[in-house]
Amino acid sequence: MNTLSQSEQMWPESEPTLDVSVGRCLALDVGERRTGVAVGERLARPLLTLKRRSKAEDFRAIARLVREHQIDTLVVGKPLNMDGSEGFAAQRVARYAQRLVAALAEMGLVVQLAFWDERLSTVEAERMLRAGSGKGPGIDAAAAAVILQGYLDHSVKARDAHDDQPAQRGRGRE
Repeated sequence: MNTLSQSEQMWPESEPTLDVSVGRCLALDVGERRTGVAVGERLARPLLTLKRRSKAEDFRAIARLVREHQIDTLVVGKPLNMDGSEGFAAQRVARYAQRLVAALAEMGLVVQLAFWDERLSTVEAERMLRAGSGKGPGIDAAAAAVILQGYLDHSVKARDAHDDQPAQRGRGRE
């Protein structure tokens, strides 16, 4: 009999062993008052919700997580408009993320930065939490996990598609 709650089944503590990896990722769902945080390599797991304070305090807290989880890539949810265009919120989050990566580099932590479309991530997170126990790190962290899982799934598909391409042979001049 399975004793895990549905939320634990959706976001287990350990990840299955697979041959595909895109590196250790930390995802952020940046809001005005809170930032949801998720972590994963192949499977996203909501981690925690940070209460926003100052940029300096936020950046130090995120730096601790980057160190603790040995992060390679920072995935930041980009709040695009429903038509896919970038509005003020997306531009604000992009500036925040770029400043964060620069601050991390000053602390000796070099990470890749990736943005992922976060449209409807909170709606999906709410649906998943309603289907589960509703317990855990909260809606913001669950939304970060939805963002991260989308990024991870896309990265694996892109890598698989690239691996399936026949080797390109250059044509030399004869």
